[in-house]
Amino acid sequence: MARSLSQQINSRTRQAQAIELRRDGLTYAVIAAQLGYSSASGARKAVYRGIREIGREEARALVTLQQERLNDLLAQTWPVANDPNHPGCLDAVNAALQIMERIDRLIPREDYQS
Repeated sequence: MARSLSQQINSRTRQAQAIELRRDGLTYAVIAAQLGYSSASGARKAVYRGIREIGREEARALVTLQQERLNDLLAQTWPVANDPNHPGCLDAVNAALQIMERIDRLIPREDYQS
């Protein structure tokens, strides 16, 4: 069944709001609660659909912001991970590895090819 113009506008408006909230650092669960999605997964799908629709430039800006946030977290974790005498060293190593994996997932595959 085809969606009405009103439904399409409402959907795109919610997607744009979801993208903005994600850009502000909110979790998908919080976005879902604020915008009335049934689950965090629904909010995540809305963000991804919205990104596909708004174009590569804005999507790239969101990815860049996420990379910057992850890099900041890694910079905070790195000194502890590299200090074998620090009591939180192993936890910091695990956190650093997880952050690095997330950063790798954000890099488009074409960036790996020469």
